[in-house]
Amino acid sequence: MNFRVQDLPYLFLVACSIVHVVYLLPTITDLTCPKDGSEILIDGIGFETQSFRFPPTGSAGFPKGWTCNWKFKAEPGLRLLLQLIDVTAVGDDDEINIINSDGSVEDTDTGPFSDDTFEYWVATDDSFTVQLITDKVGSDAERFLINTIAGKDSGTCPGTKTISATDNVQLLTSNNFPDPYESDGVCDVKIIADEGKSVHYQLTFNNVENDSRQKNLGACRDDFKIFDGSMKENKLYDNCALFHPENGGQSSERALRILFAPDGFEQETGFLILFSQKDIDECAQETEPCDTNAECFNTDGSFRCECKEGFIGDGFQCDQVTTTTTPTTPTTPITPTTPTTPTTTKDPKRLPLILTSLGTAAVASGVGLLVLLFGLSTNG
Repeated sequence: MNFRVQDLPYLFLVACSIVHVVYLLPTITDLTCPKDGSEILIDGIGFETQSFRFPPTGSAGFPKGWTCNWKFKAEPGLRLLLQLIDVTAVGDDDEINIINSDGSVEDTDTGPFSDDTFEYWVATDDSFTVQLITDKVGSDAERFLINTIAGKDSGTCPGTKTISATDNVQLLTSNNFPDPYESDGVCDVKIIADEGKSVHYQLTFNNVENDSRQKNLGACRDDFKIFDGSMKENKLYDNCALFHPENGGQSSERALRILFAPDGFEQETGFLILFSQKDIDECAQETEPCDTNAECFNTDGSFRCECKEGFIGDGFQCDQVTTTTTPTTPTTPITPTTPTTPTTTKDPKRLPLILTSLGTAAVASGVGLLVLLFGLSTNG
């Protein structure tokens, strides 16, 4: 590829367009076109915006003299919305048709197009066919993008309502969605999650009246705001972006509030929000609830704190473990002795002496007895 200085303005515009597209369309699917003109079915379109690009990345503009047909079909029970943006075609005979499921043509436009943003269409049922007819004139710059989404009326608006969030994804729309909302369709909705949980939400479509009457600009005539909490203080969203509002997140506490107040001048399609409740990770908060010497463990709807090793406490207050000992004077260990039963020792040398003493005592006693008997006989 040869680079020319005169191409700089063109390259700059292309670069800017790429940045713009990437910002608005974070995920884009490439479309292909069979040369025989057969229809390609793209089904299963639901509550979240999907975006498609033709020609595919790396292709050199539209194929010359081809007819391409893409049928976009919503999930059962939903109605399809479709928009063309960033349409560029150089040929006078390039043609784009939007065809209803019954075969009638909803809209048709012929080239040349130059980075045009088309209006969007709401199907009477669940599908649209986008038909591209190209001429023999081609350019590398030729392209277009398609945004699609599907939905239905949630039946919540208008009025003042309080909704309990659940773990399953729920739907909130303006009244009559995807048909135009009523001029007096003021809607004030509070979404409340369970204790210990927050409201997660994703604004996937937003089309309310704006000052300039041009889509994707931020000056809203209809009052549409999302607040963090049940009060109208912490505003999370106030914009008029259409298929890619790029707004989502979670409430800091248990509540989210949506306020929609049309001014009654002009009615558009309205908005579509998906929401559910999720557990608040207290351990991931900016100010951790546990002691600095504790570990935090998140649980469903709550949390627990446990002191780290070497610390003791309830987890909210942890004190270092200390060991106190009283010094003692070392002593010489005493060897225990086995008690013995005292015994009498018989000395063989003393035995004759004992017997002699006993014999002497016996002789003395006998002599005394004889003397006593003799005296008694004499006196008689």
